[in-house]
Amino acid sequence: MQGIHRGRLDWTVDIDLAKYFDTVNHDKLMGLIHKTIKDKGVISLIRKFLQITFKSATIQYHAKRTG
Repeated sequence: MQGIHRGRLDWTVDIDLAKYFDTVNHDKLMGLIHKTIKDKGVISLIRKFLQITFKSATIQYHAKRTG
């Protein structure tokens, strides 16, 4: 949050994805991923990520101002 106070960031997103992935069709998602990502190691990592269970998850994304 210091970056926001100093004027370095345009915006902040704070989301909780704990239950979101339960609603995503993983087969359809992996089909889209296969079309855009060719690295089999990355695809495997994404599939494993989708299969794990979270007890809690918080993701914070801070966009930096460019230019």
